[in-house]
Amino acid sequence: MTIHSRQRFIKVQSIQEAVVESIRQRILNGELKPGQRLVQDELTSELGVSRTPIREALNQLAHEGLVTVSDHRRTFVAEFSISDLLETYTMRAALESHAAYLAAKRITEPELRHLESILSSMGHAYQNNQLELLISTHHDFHAGINEAAQSPRLSKLILQYLELSRIYQRMAFENGRNAADPIRDHLEIWMTLNKHEAEAAARLTRAHLERTAAGLLEHLKEAQTSAQPDQIVE
Repeated sequence: MTIHSRQRFIKVQSIQEAVVESIRQRILNGELKPGQRLVQDELTSELGVSRTPIREALNQLAHEGLVTVSDHRRTFVAEFSISDLLETYTMRAALESHAAYLAAKRITEPELRHLESILSSMGHAYQNNQLELLISTHHDFHAGINEAAQSPRLSKLILQYLELSRIYQRMAFENGRNAADPIRDHLEIWMTLNKHEAEAAARLTRAHLERTAAGLLEHLKEAQTSAQPDQIVE
């Protein structure tokens, strides 16, 4: 690859990332409302780019769970209902607190070191404002506890709800929930695992997830209050 072609590639990638971030932020801050149709021609005009980066951005946001695509290939902002949020986090709190209880009894030294490494990466991501790494390490930490529980049936259920909550995890970090100290709760949970304190691990895991849900519930209620029907594009 020549210097010129490499520079052009970087420029294209930068445009793509900027478009994704712009649309993502407009969804998460409520400017683009749940259920609102996203018309590519309108977005190209608003953002001053061609259809290609818009199309690729919508594909990425669909993968993240921020937008949905209908059978007719129309794209909409995903619906984030309060009932879905409550169900997802109620199930996570019940399942993952039990997984933490089991993990505290069964976790191995290599698994503890692995979780410790994830915590280190999470802290690095926070300090350097690396949102994608922060989100992925947060997910990996919870998945690591799940694996340490050594309960295949429980693991299958947890992974289902962990995937469903990815969008809410992003909303939490994007909107400043846990911004003061995003690893504090996880570090406290790790310490109970390290000491094999099963009851404490279960209690802290449940409390962590309930606090997260409460913050997200507040955000969703604020977003729904500010939503106006005439802003939805048909």
